Amino acid sequence: KILMWTFSHVPVLDQGINDDGNTYVISSISNALTNGIGQTPGIQCNQDSSGNRQLYQIYACIDKDASTIIQCPIFPSVSCSSTVIFPSFAI
Repeated sequence: KILMWTFSHVPVLDQGINDDGNTYVISSISNALTNGIGQTPGIQCNQDSSGNRQLYQIYACIDKDASTIIQCPIFPSVSCSSTVIFPSFAI
């Protein structure tokens, strides 16, 4: 059995990508996450109130042992443009 987790924020600060409201190339975000978790993530985007595409959700699959990240057999539909805003998640 494969479980799918949905992440609203995954730190990729060591790759120079920050949740700072700036625009990033989606492939850079994907590559940073792949380097960080060892598998290719699924990435979903949505539109902010101004109509800009922004990072919304990041998907990664884990094995039934609940501790090993594995390659996902499927991902939700992709809705990202080539560049997206990574909104701030400040609490």
